[in-house]
Amino acid sequence: MTTTRRNNTLRAIIFASLLACATSAFAQSESAGVNQYFVNCASCHESDDPGHQAPKTAVLKKMTPERILEAITTGSMRTVAANISDADKRLIAEWVAGRKLD
Repeated sequence: MTTTRRNNTLRAIIFASLLACATSAFAQSESAGVNQYFVNCASCHESDDPGHQAPKTAVLKKMTPERILEAITTGSMRTVAANISDADKRLIAEWVAGRKLD
């Protein structure tokens, strides 16, 4: 095997390894976000009770993660979300919006 071919093979292996790690980390983050959402938010946002005024998850999914994080840290949901850690608030915002915060 030539040096160039060996280097290209090594680069491909390293790239594949890094991609697998990044994908795994994102999947764990996404899983944690959905879990936090259903533990802390879904009882209102998925409720069919006419007394609940919370928008459905499908409506929230049209928002940016920045807007969702703002709502749960300093906005209308800050009191309800007061006992949720900052890290979990980020996970929730990212899962609902379907992308990482900038």
